[in-house]
Amino acid sequence: MDASLSFCVPQAFIVDRDGSIAFIGDPDMLEDVLPKVIDGSWRASAEAKNAEEERIAAGETYAAEIVP
Repeated sequence: MDASLSFCVPQAFIVDRDGSIAFIGDPDMLEDVLPKVIDGSWRASAEAKNAEEERIAAGETYAAEIVP
């Protein structure tokens, strides 16, 4: 989880058909994200890029707070 900048538990990890991590985030988002990963529309979507940027920004902020 450290490598993915994921500090909160639980975190959902979705792997797409290519074996790439398509999503890392809140399990509550699975209902919306999983169908898009399955049909192949998630990876190139603006929604995916925004979710990843928000997750990384939140992880960096949290890491800065806990590291003295």
